[in-house]
Amino acid sequence: MDEAIIQYIKKTYNLLIGERTAEQIKMEIGSAFPLEEKMTMEIKGRHLIEGCRRRSPSPTRKSARRWPRPST
Repeated sequence: MDEAIIQYIKKTYNLLIGERTAEQIKMEIGSAFPLEEKMTMEIKGRHLIEGCRRRSPSPTRKSARRWPRPST
């Protein structure tokens, strides 16, 4: 699942994050079931186009449901 989160953030925000950050995103805003409240967090990583460290707007719980399923 962490790899799916890494790929989603990379594709959506052009931001490279590590496994630790992906795990933190999963623990803070990930959910197996849809919830009513919006959960957000700030993501820090390396911007793929500019090459510098950057903070990204946070994904919401709604976008977390769109993370691709990990292949087995």
